[in-house]
Amino acid sequence: MCYCLDVMARKDGKDMAEPKLLSLPEAAESLGLSYENTLRWVQRGRLKATKIGRDYVVTETDLGEFRSWWEANPRVQAVKGQ
Repeated sequence: MCYCLDVMARKDGKDMAEPKLLSLPEAAESLGLSYENTLRWVQRGRLKATKIGRDYVVTETDLGEFRSWWEANPRVQAVKGQ
């Protein structure tokens, strides 16, 4: 399931691109982590996510920031999902 948002019009008539949203399972797959470990990072506040109903969604920007942090911390990678 992909929560993709298209272009949204602003009040001044110009188009404003909305960020692409990924479901938590999609984000987990992209990171190479299990859903449970990805959810744990969200609960700890390290991976920013928004809850929509019962599901979490992650922006590509937030996923990129988490990936940068993840790659810069090899000790954390050694204990995946600590």
